[in-house]
Amino acid sequence: EVILNRVESKNFPNTVCKVINQGSSKKFKCQFSYMCDGKSEKIFDRNSYERIVKLSWIMILGPARVLTSGATYYHSSVVSPVWAKSLERTNIIGRHIFYKPFDS
Repeated sequence: EVILNRVESKNFPNTVCKVINQGSSKKFKCQFSYMCDGKSEKIFDRNSYERIVKLSWIMILGPARVLTSGATYYHSSVVSPVWAKSLERTNIIGRHIFYKPFDS
């Protein structure tokens, strides 16, 4: 949801790929930590890949995204980033805390 909410926001790139890769070419500037963890993004398990593709299409073409209430930011509950103080908390799901700008 965060990625798709960012695609729809004027404050971020306007494609899924551009949002995911934003900052990934600069050290410590990734928007999503999995893009800078040094691990391969290749998926070798065909069943997992098929589930990911299906879920991606459901998210892109499906009904409104309501789990994060429009969040464009998130972080793990094990960290306390300074930027989170300037945003409105929208939800907590598992070990992730979601945010959006105030008045958005």
